[in-house]
Formats: sequence, structure tokens, C-alpha cells
Amino acid sequence: MAFAASVMLHVLLAAVLVWPLHVHSDLPDSTIRAFVVAPRDDPKFPGLQRVNGVEPASADVRNGLKALTLPHLRIDVNAIAARMHLLFPALIPGLAIDSFFPNPASVGAPSLEHEASDEGPHPAAQLLLDERAIQSIVDRSWARRGRWEAFQIIAKLIATHGPGGSLPAILRGYREQNALQPYVDKDSRDPRLWTQLALAADHVSFIGFIRTYAASHPSTEESAELLLLLDTIVQAEQDALHVLLETDPPSELDLTRRSNPDAYALLLRIRQAYRAELTRRGLIGRQQIDAYYDHVRLTILGRVADDLSNTPAANDARFLRGAIYWQGHRRSEALTAWRGISGSPQGSYAISSAAVRLAIARTPVDAHEIERILKNENGRWLSLSYDRLRHFGYHFDTY
Repeated sequence: MAFAASVMLHVLLAAVLVWPLHVHSDLPDSTIRAFVVAPRDDPKFPGLQRVNGVEPASADVRNGLKALTLPHLRIDVNAIAARMHLLFPALIPGLAIDSFFPNPASVGAPSLEHEASDEGPHPAAQLLLDERAIQSIVDRSWARRGRWEAFQIIAKLIATHGPGGSLPAILRGYREQNALQPYVDKDSRDPRLWTQLALAADHVSFIGFIRTYAASHPSTEESAELLLLLDTIVQAEQDALHVLLETDPPSELDLTRRSNPDAYALLLRIRQAYRAELTRRGLIGRQQIDAYYDHVRLTILGRVADDLSNTPAANDARFLRGAIYWQGHRRSEALTAWRGISGSPQGSYAISSAAVRLAIARTPVDAHEIERILKNENGRWLSLSYDRLRHFGYHFDTY
């Protein structure tokens, strides 16, 4: 225990989290550049605004880029090149939020289920498992890299079983135990940056899956859990974008430059393209970028809390909304979000939600107590992450 605590304290000093729990923003509302929600999403990339048929870097894919080989790590550079302009989809082209929350007038989404007979379609049977079997599925779907491929275990279960039963618990377990993983630099920046870009290349696939299921199964616990997973994907994108922009290639990516000059050149083009787009949109600097992503997350979480209010995930959404507002010094909005948490909180943040409700019930509200609760929640996640990585033979700085 003492050794683990010592390791954790040292790691916390250096850690920059890939999928952080809380996002800091000091900007007032008037500085946030809101994305525009398109009435319909892109037919090729469900859940995204219209891409205008452009999925660049085709020349790189045609010619073939050699895989990047780093110590204990091999990166498929072609997979990143193929989605060069879709690595940060919440930014470019933006999420089509309404497509995740259909109404009676919406165009129906294709179903993930394919069960029918001569007598017509039949509802798929529920998946009913005990806690041990659920944990086994969550463990089998864990991956440090290649998340989308590992998630197919769960995707197949969702496609072949009806809502309810054990599916919400499986998705909650995946989100709690597998989705949020810290990545920390060790001797060089190369492994972490390329790992995050490889993960980002799969985000479009996750987003499409979530959109299709949520549109086909509105108001279900499964949809609510998947939409909270969408929120974590947006957080991952935000952190990966910061790492990309704040890395100085000449001084920090020497391994890449020496081992694969073509991959290094691709990275320079990626950085240049996104810097130009951010400048064009007036998102210059970490604070403005964070304000943009805060707005995206608050929109997603607000819709979960409002449209899926009878699910345990709705309370998680309210807790996270309050945390974003609080860290952004928007205290009255944080209190409003937290007061919406039900009297008997359930979900991933049940303990912290209950503690926050007690804290805000006092007059005046004790800000130091709120800070303590949020720090404890983040510490709980870090401790879980540390144990989870060790279980699979990894550490914060291995990939």
C-alpha cells in the first residue's frame, strides 16, 4: 500500500490525462464559440455534421506508409493518415447532436438488430448474466490500444440482444473501467502522442455506433450509457488535441524523425492543418479550446439529463455538468445542475453525487467541501486506473 501510494503521488505530479474527469475553463459564456447542430448527420459518418465527402490523406494511403516502430510499440500510421481530417470530430466537422436524440419527426436510424421471420420482426431476447460474467466481458473488452477492435465483444452482444437485462451494467462497467485511461510521458513524447492519435482515429467508429444505437433505441438505459461514453470520447479528443498542439516536434519527437521520416512528415501536416483551422475559427490558446469543448460536453450531458431523466446515467450527467460548471467558476450553474440529482443517486458517481447534495444543502455552501469532493472523485478514478492497468500488465507510462 505504501509503495502504491508513493508511486501514485509521483505520477500525479507529472500526469496529463488522456481522458480527464474534469475540464478547467475560466472563460465567460460570451467567449464560447458554439458549434452549429446540423438537422441531419453525414450519411457516411453517422453522428457527425456533413463532411462534404472529404476524408483526406488518400495519397498517403495509396502509396502506403511504413508502420512506425518505437520501443515496445508499433503504430499503424496508415490508419491515422486515412482519417487525418477526422481525428478530432467534435471540432471538425462537429457533432450533429440532434441525431443522437430522435423525436417522432426524425428520420429513422438503421437498427443494429437483424432478427426477423416470416411472421415479421421479433424483439431480441434480453441478455441475463450474473456479476461475475458481466465482469468477465468488461475485462475481455479492455485494451490499452485498439479500443474499437476490443469493443466488438460488447458491440456484438448489443446487436443480438434486446434492451434491458445485463446490457446497461456491461456498458457502465466498460465506461468506468476501460474508457478512461491515463497516459504519461516517460523518456520521450513519441509513444504517448502516437498512441493518442491511433485512439483518435477510431473515435469516428465509436461515434457512429453510439449514434445508430441511440437513434434506434431512444430513452433506454443502454442509450444513456453510450451517450456518457460519447462524453468521455469528447474528453479524450480534447486532451489529444492539446498534446498534438503543445508538442514541439523538432525537440520532442526525435525517435519518430529518425525511425520513420514519412510518419514525422505526416505529423507535421496534421499539426499544421489543425492549427490553421483553429486560427480560422478564433480558437487560439488552451482556454478558448477548452471553452469550446466544455460547451460540447455540456450540450451532450444536458440532453442526457433532460431526455433520459429516468435512467441512472442521468444523475451521472448532472454530476458531470455540475463539475464542469464548478471548475469553470460558474458556481450558480453548478449548483443548479447538482440540485437536479435525484434523492437516491445511482450510477458511477453515486457516492460523490450524494456528498455534493449534502454539501450544497448547507447555507452558505462550503466551497472547500465541494473542492474536496471533486478531488476525491478524481483520486478514486486514478486509484482504479492504477489497479486496472497493473491487472493487465501496464503502468501509466506504458502503452
